[in-house]
Amino acid sequence: MNGCVYIWQPVIQGMKALYSSLIVGLVTLGFVVVIYQNYVSTPMVNVTGLGTDIVYQGNAPSESGVIVTVHPLVDVPFGVKASGFFGVEMNFTNPGNRTYYVENIETDTPGFSVSNNYFSESLPLSVGPGSSKTLYVAVQVPSGVYSGPVNLTVFIKA
Repeated sequence: MNGCVYIWQPVIQGMKALYSSLIVGLVTLGFVVVIYQNYVSTPMVNVTGLGTDIVYQGNAPSESGVIVTVHPLVDVPFGVKASGFFGVEMNFTNPGNRTYYVENIETDTPGFSVSNNYFSESLPLSVGPGSSKTLYVAVQVPSGVYSGPVNLTVFIKA
């Protein structure tokens, strides 16, 4: 009888490994299904464009002010899961002869907000005469469905 146990031992070990693999596979499949259902059921925000308004404050003359170019870090149009973020690269070029300060960046698009915690540099951002600066910001999207452009407003002082 002892000989039978030794003969069946490799078969039993193989069955244990097969069952373990099957259980791991089923658990993994369960996680994939839950993640997929969450992805499918989460609303998407579609950004179709990115605009910029510049507001000169105080004694900042707008005629010789800072040139602002804005680029999302991915090509427009793009989608973001609701309540998520997308990154924006903002380039500030000062062709004038006085220093300008980027005081604040906001959005007037309903449900969107510019996250001050995720600036690549702190504000106010100084842009000296004849120089350029780059700032990366994170924009939080609304929790619901949206499709359309997003507008950023940049507030600049001299």
